[in-house]
Amino acid sequence: MRPISAGDLEKYGYCPLSWWLSLNDDVELPVMVRGIERHQTVSHGLRDIQRQEERARGWETVLVLSAVIATLLSVVGIGLVSLNVDILGPGLAILSVPWIIIGGLLFIRSRDLDGGMSLRYERGVLLASIGATLLAASSLLAPGIPREYALAYQVVALAWLDIACLALAMIMVRDRRASKTRDELNVKGNIDYVGDDEEVVLRSEYYGLSGRPDYIVSIEGDIVPVEVKTGRTPKGPLFSHLLQVGAYCLLLEEQLGRPVPYGILRYNEMDCEIEFDKELRGILLAKLDEMRTLMISGDVHRNHGRPGKCRNCSRRERCPERLV
Repeated sequence: MRPISAGDLEKYGYCPLSWWLSLNDDVELPVMVRGIERHQTVSHGLRDIQRQEERARGWETVLVLSAVIATLLSVVGIGLVSLNVDILGPGLAILSVPWIIIGGLLFIRSRDLDGGMSLRYERGVLLASIGATLLAASSLLAPGIPREYALAYQVVALAWLDIACLALAMIMVRDRRASKTRDELNVKGNIDYVGDDEEVVLRSEYYGLSGRPDYIVSIEGDIVPVEVKTGRTPKGPLFSHLLQVGAYCLLLEEQLGRPVPYGILRYNEMDCEIEFDKELRGILLAKLDEMRTLMISGDVHRNHGRPGKCRNCSRRERCPERLV
């Protein structure tokens, strides 16, 4: 018997007969095409967030290395060369100012971020603060050695500091782009997975279940599946959608080997955290058993008396039990 997908569960929760008809239904109706296009837009946005944040991390490495090299060159220059203390002291003090500015900018930005990104910015604050402290302290301890060496080292140190400032600017540009897309899509946490790759599917041999959530995020240590719904926003999460999110939680639990406390249902105008508790797990497993039984018997019928539900069903025209 073929595995049941999370999408099958969603269709079954809507109407068993609609699910049954969908098993051999390859027709793409306009409403389905619009939903696919909307999901592709979301996936492209998520991929862009990942790219921008990855590039920001690369520039963070450049920033740290450039800042460390600039500090070392400046300190070595002080150790090998000599200027008049009256000139060198103020010069080093001025050189520490950009470091203070870098540290301040990183600190301010880190307040608006969560998780790993915030930690990386705070590390930058620490390094910038160390650089500023070393330069400021050196301005008070400058020894007397030949002037030309001091100038050479300080010029090279300033060049590396310029590279560090460029890296900071690139980090902020990349982060601004990623943050803008995050705000547009209302995405929180670190994006661990985007479900636009048909070859990357979550599977469970034990439960005979498979699925591809729209994406998976890490939020405060929890791994959370997210399902995006592109149609009208209901008054509350629909039962069929609860089953689908529950299926993703179950798949992730088996893959990770630890509990997945909740999933997220994202409607156009509302986000819902769906707790994956014993009740939802029990309902989910019962529905899986029902579906396997019906796949053997083939005795599948409509489970509701709502004309409006039939009217909105994409398989209404072929349904032998439709109400409208």
